[in-house]
Amino acid sequence: MRHVLLSAVHTVILVAVLPALAAKPMPVSGPPELEAWVLVRAGSSSVHMSGSTRDIKRARALQQKGESLLYVRRAGKAYVIKDAALLGKLDGIWAPAEEVGKKMDALGKKMDPLGKKMDALGKRMDRAHDDQERDAVSRQMDELGQQMDVLGQQMDVLGREMDRVSKKAEADLGVLVDEAIKGGKAVEVKAPL
Repeated sequence: MRHVLLSAVHTVILVAVLPALAAKPMPVSGPPELEAWVLVRAGSSSVHMSGSTRDIKRARALQQKGESLLYVRRAGKAYVIKDAALLGKLDGIWAPAEEVGKKMDALGKKMDPLGKKMDALGKRMDRAHDDQERDAVSRQMDELGQQMDVLGQQMDVLGREMDRVSKKAEADLGVLVDEAIKGGKAVEVKAPL
């Protein structure tokens, strides 16, 4: 299953988290795992989701007057949740992931100029005319590489943290969906899956 968090701010998160989320094991007992989910917020063009673009289209088709909603697929059935109190709980569920995402984004912004400098040094190396010039550029690349390694290690730590908080958020989301289904606040969608 493809896991995606769609927004411009979270581009770095996708690279760090998708492989870990895609490899998560199926639970041994308890309610069935969510097959897909899409959170559509009122007044926002971005969505939080795990699923396919087809799920986004279904969720948007169920949205009336730009309202917030959660579309989920579980055990071959589709549901829509529009209850404001339940949807309000989602902010708390995803808050830790949002925080880690902001840290990853900030770190990515630090890494970007270093990558550009490294690229420029690589071009300079290609144009170097003698060993002395190549050695000087090589030393600069080594120093820059060490800085990038430090930031890369920090990104790895944040990636592992994102994996942990995302798994918890997914589990908490499953509990919320169970609560909505049992409480009659999740309406089964009869449209074809």
